[in-house]
Amino acid sequence: MNGDDAHEVYKTLRTFTGVEALPWNFSKFLVDRKGEKVQFFDARQPPTSFESDIAKLLSEDLTAKM
Repeated sequence: MNGDDAHEVYKTLRTFTGVEALPWNFSKFLVDRKGEKVQFFDARQPPTSFESDIAKLLSEDLTAKM
């Protein structure tokens, strides 16, 4: 997930954090339906701590942003 041989998905996710190496493999990335970065969450943060953020993104009207 880090380094030159990393998969393109991980290379893209690293640009979300602004770091050269992802801190740990349980880091979490919240991305909208268009694949745009919304927020980065440290590995120590439980998914329940940003559950409302996920629900909000899922409830957004996709056509409103086009």
